[in-house]
Amino acid sequence: MIVPYMLLVVRLLAYYVPGTAVLVVFITTLTGMLNYYKLGVDINWNFLLKEALGVWIGSAIGPYLSKIIGERILRTAIGLLLLVLGMAYTFGLL
Repeated sequence: MIVPYMLLVVRLLAYYVPGTAVLVVFITTLTGMLNYYKLGVDINWNFLLKEALGVWIGSAIGPYLSKIIGERILRTAIGLLLLVLGMAYTFGLL
């Protein structure tokens, strides 16, 4: 829900939105993970490192690609991705 909010209400440019959303998710995830760690829950460090690597690579490539693709195509692609994900969740495919 944060991506449509940033695009439609805050009116951020589309190439800022993915990075900003990742930052918000990172902060929320880090806080939750640290709380779980304090409670003694085992953390899958292997999975965490793979996710961090993917975020790092995406953070490096994403801004470059978003400048090449253009605002209109990027907004359309984000909208279609959200639509497909919403339908997949609605019909229990994810």
